[in-house]
Amino acid sequence: MAANTPLRRYKQNTHGGGIRDPLVIAWLNGIPAVASFATSFAHACDLTPTLLDLLDIGAPAEINGVRQMPIEGTSFAGSLKDPTASSKARPQYFEMFGHRGLWHDGWKAVAFHPPGTPYENDAWELFHLDEDFSETSNLASTQPEKLATLVKLWWEEAETHNVLPLDDALP
Repeated sequence: MAANTPLRRYKQNTHGGGIRDPLVIAWLNGIPAVASFATSFAHACDLTPTLLDLLDIGAPAEINGVRQMPIEGTSFAGSLKDPTASSKARPQYFEMFGHRGLWHDGWKAVAFHPPGTPYENDAWELFHLDEDFSETSNLASTQPEKLATLVKLWWEEAETHNVLPLDDALP
């Protein structure tokens, strides 16, 4: 966990230590913001839409006769051009071996799941990442309505993106 400091947990988890990674992008004539630092939220699934956006091309509907699935992410090209640009508007779900999380509008709900235990026993935590990026202040007990909204949204996103049924078996 020392390598993830000051973030919670580590890879294979949906807490910050498991999902946060820096991204460095340089494009001499394509991105004007040189030596800038953006703090807006983006996810790995947003990289392809961003590259397509920067190149001003659309995603192919078919490749070698195979119809392509819709791209889940959204472009963060705006934050590459303006480091103060706001984060994505859509919620972002996370799931890994039964661990679950959802980011939306600067908030994050996250549940650590011990393998082989009932999912309904997992305790969801709530963090306001805009004020607490390292997830140190769990607000679940003081903001239960916000937590309930995000947990409900996680299940909706999981259904939409074929995450269910959950599987906590390790490879």
